[in-house]
Amino acid sequence: RNGFDVALADVSDILLDYARFRFQNRGLKAGFICLASSPLPDGGRFDLIFANDVFEHLPAPLSEIRKLRSALRDNGYLVFNISQTDTEKTHPMHITLPKDILPYVQSLGFHRVCTRHGMHYFQKKTVPAIVRHILKVSDILFYHVKSRIKQILRGEHAGS
Repeated sequence: RNGFDVALADVSDILLDYARFRFQNRGLKAGFICLASSPLPDGGRFDLIFANDVFEHLPAPLSEIRKLRSALRDNGYLVFNISQTDTEKTHPMHITLPKDILPYVQSLGFHRVCTRHGMHYFQKKTVPAIVRHILKVSDILFYHVKSRIKQILRGEHAGS
């Protein structure tokens, strides 16, 4: 209706059904992707990806951001927020903090455009393959070390 295509993606069929219902009631068209059963299409299909309250719930958000990057066209935009709450007692579902994500998004081939009203705007840039490989290996090592430190702090021993 406004000259662009819209696709909604979620891990929940129930939420997608609700979104589909609301779009149909308003006479709007959109594609719906259930990420629990099918991946987000790659190959640079999207100009903009908007992720609201997503990354703080993921154990390996950089891996998911890398997948979003592959779904973006060159110079496409990734816009997201991430909760600032870091207390395990009140928000145990928040397992990743902004300090764990924001410094690394640029290393994944994004240029930071701005932050407005809690939303972070990044633009996709091209990164050579060898650099992407090095960054992927460092991400894996970083998350392994971080999770092991948390285990030690909780008093869990190796092999338990």
